[in-house]
Amino acid sequence: MTNAPEFPSAPDDQNAPATPAAKRNWFMRHKIWTAVGVAAVIGIGSSAVSGGGGDAADAAAPATTVTVGAQATDAAADTAADKKSDADAKTSDAAASKDTAATKSEKKAEKKDEKKVTVLEDGDYIVGTDIKAGQYRADVAGGLFELCTVSQSVGDDVIDVRNATEGSVIFDVANKKGSVVTFSGCENIVSTADVPGEAPSKLTNGDWLVGNQIKAGRYSATVDKDADIVLGSATQYDGQDVVDVKVGDNGKVVFTVKDIPGSVVSFSGFDSITKL
Repeated sequence: MTNAPEFPSAPDDQNAPATPAAKRNWFMRHKIWTAVGVAAVIGIGSSAVSGGGGDAADAAAPATTVTVGAQATDAAADTAADKKSDADAKTSDAAASKDTAATKSEKKAEKKDEKKVTVLEDGDYIVGTDIKAGQYRADVAGGLFELCTVSQSVGDDVIDVRNATEGSVIFDVANKKGSVVTFSGCENIVSTADVPGEAPSKLTNGDWLVGNQIKAGRYSATVDKDADIVLGSATQYDGQDVVDVKVGDNGKVVFTVKDIPGSVVSFSGFDSITKL
């Protein structure tokens, strides 16, 4: 019997011979040149993109659009801010103009008031020429001998006279052209039409204008016992007419002021006056 021929067994991988260099892949055998080639390809691609052709330019477009939109938004915001600034400036100018007009109006009113009030001094005044008919107030001037006297005369005839040692004298100048009104020992002489006066915190001797300085009603006045002449008197005048008069030389005098606006109540010789 013939025996089958024996074949040698396949060698192990570890003992397998190395692949000949001629049969290796070209890229594997030239690794350096392969890297250089790849870098060149990448550089060409980048140049193509930055050159603005094809899809690369389209990809850059959104960034440009966003930038333009932001600029447009900023421009719109600036325009709105400018318009608001202009509106604020106009409002400020209008307010300033209004304030200026108000100030001018106030100054004009003040000048008008200043022109209305004429303050007279002691001396003689001819009715119709130097002084108008009407009601006047004159304060008692300070000094060693305090006595304010106001009188009106026609020629040598005295038609009215009033005086006070404290406070003020309210005198009605009669409408008699050519007559003379004389002020002596007085100051701050003004028309009550210009300066009607205000109610005082405390009533004293002197003249008071009903309606502006003193109210109608009952008053109690205590006679001044230390006066040179102990005599208290309370009188109400309406022009040159005496409406009522009350006097006393001791204790209290109760006097009723009639409700006649523009009339004058005169107190003299009292050390305290109170409304009941």
